[in-house]
Amino acid sequence: MDVTDPADMDGALCREYPDLWFAPGVEDRRRAAAVCRSCPWLVGCGDWAVEHRVTAGVWGGMDPLQLAALRRRRDRAARRGDVMHV
Repeated sequence: MDVTDPADMDGALCREYPDLWFAPGVEDRRRAAAVCRSCPWLVGCGDWAVEHRVTAGVWGGMDPLQLAALRRRRDRAARRGDVMHV
């Protein structure tokens, strides 16, 4: 599912655990990512976070370092003319 605004993600599992997505601990980020893997918005959420250069929280099952790595891979692919998805 495409995401144009995270506030419009009806049925997103993150709404059930609002404090988990921006928790500072590694274990909390792992728990958040595990919940994400069951979410119908997993791919769209991750795409949105990469496209909007989000640098905090867990989005699409990825922590900030994973989001940054995917963003770099996408940027390189775009320069080569390739298309990448989450």
